[in-house]
Amino acid sequence: MRYEQRDLAKELLLQGCFEYYKELKEITENETSFYNDLKQELKNYNGYQAKRIFLQIILEENDLDEIMEYVRENPISIDSYAEILIGKFKDEVIEIYKKYIMFEASRATNRSHYKNVCRIIKKYKKISGKQSQIPIVNELIALYRKKPAFLDELSRIK
Repeated sequence: MRYEQRDLAKELLLQGCFEYYKELKEITENETSFYNDLKQELKNYNGYQAKRIFLQIILEENDLDEIMEYVRENPISIDSYAEILIGKFKDEVIEIYKKYIMFEASRATNRSHYKNVCRIIKKYKKISGKQSQIPIVNELIALYRKKPAFLDELSRIK
């Protein structure tokens, strides 16, 4: 009944019950092959549920290459994964983070949005250091000099 158990656990996993992933791993002979096949299967699925399970699995396995690939395709997620990726992909993480900051700044239209951009810049500083933060702040000041509320928020960054 091992195969039936595996099929049922996989079906439940694909429906969004992540707790069945560990059970599936335990009853699988070749974990590496199982993991790679499951990743590919989840990539081929469309939908929020499959994407959520995919992310949980690659995070559980600490698959940095796959997490980085996800971030490349979804740059807005850099905020969530930068800290775990910085060790292996420092330059690329910093570059994606810069683009993310500029993207969020371009969309900002009110003070709460400006505060959010500044929050992102502060997180970026923790990742890349103060010396990397200064040019971005200066660039934003130059680009948005006609937005006094934004300039006010940027001036508060330390």
